[in-house]
Amino acid sequence: MKKMLACLTILVLMTTLSLPIALAQQTTAIGLPNPVFEATAEEAAKASDTFGANLPEGATDISYSYIKGQEGPVVFQVMFTWEEYECTIRVFKGTQAEDLSGMHYPWLKDEEVMIGDCKGRIMYNEDEVGVAIWYDEENELVYNISMTGHVTPEKLKELALFNVEQALIGLPNPIFDATAEEAVKVSGTPGAKLPEEAKDISYSYIKGQEGPVVFQVKFTLEDTECTIRVFKGEQAEDLSGMHYSWSNEEEIMIGLFPGHLLYNEGELGVAIWHDEHNELVYNASMVGNVTHEKLMKLALVNAE
Repeated sequence: MKKMLACLTILVLMTTLSLPIALAQQTTAIGLPNPVFEATAEEAAKASDTFGANLPEGATDISYSYIKGQEGPVVFQVMFTWEEYECTIRVFKGTQAEDLSGMHYPWLKDEEVMIGDCKGRIMYNEDEVGVAIWYDEENELVYNISMTGHVTPEKLKELALFNVEQALIGLPNPIFDATAEEAVKVSGTPGAKLPEEAKDISYSYIKGQEGPVVFQVKFTLEDTECTIRVFKGEQAEDLSGMHYSWSNEEEIMIGLFPGHLLYNEGELGVAIWHDEHNELVYNASMVGNVTHEKLMKLALVNAE
C-alpha cells in the first residue's frame, strides 16, 4: 500500500513539474505573430497598395485577407471556390515576377506563356494542382494564382485573364453587378442584344477612374463562354481584355460598320467594331470552340 501511495505521489509530482514546461512550449508555438490578417476586399487592397483581384462569375466561399510579415511587400490575398476548384490569388508590389504562392511542388509541366500583354509562367500537375505567375510591369504588380482540383492549363489561364482585365481597368473591384437596365443607364449605351440560345446570363458594368463606363454582359452560347462590352467612344477600341498572339486577324464589315476579327480557331477570339452613327464601341469576345462563323454570328446580333 505504501509503495502504491509513493508511486502515485511521484506521478503527481512529475505531472505538476512538467505542466509549466508543456504550457511554455505551447505558448511559444501559438504566441508567434500571425502574418495573415482577415479583411474586407477594400481593406486588403489598401493595405497592400494593389488593385486587389477580380473574381470569376460563380465564385463562392470568398474570404479576403492580407499578409504582412516583418520584411517584404504586403500581399493581398483572396481565397475562394470556383466550379470544382479551390483557388487563391495573391497580388503584391514588386519589380519582377516572384513566386509567393506557397505552392512548392515537383511540377510535371512548367511553361512560359503570355498572360494578356504580360510575360508569365504556368506550372501544374494536370488534374491536381497548379499556379500561374506573371508581372504587370506597367503597374509594378506581381500576380500569383493557385488552383487545386481538376487543373488544366486552360483553366489556369482563364482565371489569370480575369485579372489581366482588372489591371487594364485600373481600379480595385471595378466590376459592379447590375440588372440589364441599370448597366444600360450607367454606361449611357443601349446595352447588347443576345442570341436566343444564350443562357447563364449575368449583367454588370465596369467603372474605372478614367475612361468610359462599360456595359457588360456574360453568357454561355452552345459550347462557348461569351462576353459583350459596349461603351461610348469615337473610334474602335479594344477593351475586351483578350490580348493574345492571334493566328487570324481579319478586317471585315460587321453589318454596316468596318470591324476586326481576332481569333485562334477552336480556342478564343474577339470581334471589335465602331458604330459611328451612335458613337458606340462594341467588343464581343468568345472562349471555347471558336470559329470565324460563330464570332460573326455573335457580332451581327448587335450590328443589325
